[in-house]
Amino acid sequence: MAGDLKGGIRELLLNPDYSMYPQTELLLYAADRSEHFEAENIPALKQGKFILSDRSYDSTTAYQGYARKLDMKMIMMLNNIATFGIKTDLTLVLDLPVEEAFKRLSVGEFGNQKDRIEKEAYDFHERLRRGFLEIALEEPYRVKVIDTTQTIEEVAEDIKLEIYHLIKGK
Repeated sequence: MAGDLKGGIRELLLNPDYSMYPQTELLLYAADRSEHFEAENIPALKQGKFILSDRSYDSTTAYQGYARKLDMKMIMMLNNIATFGIKTDLTLVLDLPVEEAFKRLSVGEFGNQKDRIEKEAYDFHERLRRGFLEIALEEPYRVKVIDTTQTIEEVAEDIKLEIYHLIKGK
């Protein structure tokens, strides 16, 4: 039955028509991550493949821990359960000051429809950004910050360099 929920939980979580309590959100993200890991990531890892993902263990820690202010011990426990104890070898934090991010969103750079998380208040996004930066400070060998105030070409080059260092080091 793995894969039957593909995208369904995440779609519910991001739907701007719904509101939910922070703990409910945490549990749904853990369920989505568990489904994704069992259906996609673990089989790929067993085949020796590299995995590139836009969501990870660190996202839950930043969003639900730092931004939603939920208990970090509970989050770590759920992260470990949902990911079967697997942490990323590299997390890239595409960092942008919140004020700049809000400007970009307001001009429709990424589309006009904001999801439930994008509609959160400014202070939520400040806590979120600080959370990702704190994670990077705690685990600098694994979590790298990319300054996205640079040109697109510079950002791409920084990303390529971090991936190169990861692959070269293996």
